[in-house]
Amino acid sequence: MKMKYIRYPSGFVLWPSTDKVWHSHMDSIMRTKLKETPISAGFAGLTLTHVGMGLVCYGLSESMGLNSLPEDTALLNVQILGKKP
Repeated sequence: MKMKYIRYPSGFVLWPSTDKVWHSHMDSIMRTKLKETPISAGFAGLTLTHVGMGLVCYGLSESMGLNSLPEDTALLNVQILGKKP
């Protein structure tokens, strides 16, 4: 399942990918709660590698003008799956 994400200093926010909830919509909700500026945004999905199942971050948020960053994949795997980078 394809997910959307926004990374904040305190961690990631993920939700199912849908055209009805843009990254900017979720950011406006989360900024009022977290009081943090987003670091990156994009999409996430499951992937199977030689070491097992994991998450991969990719793409960009057009509505926020933010890209996924190279370190997002490792950090998301730590937060969601408890995998060490």
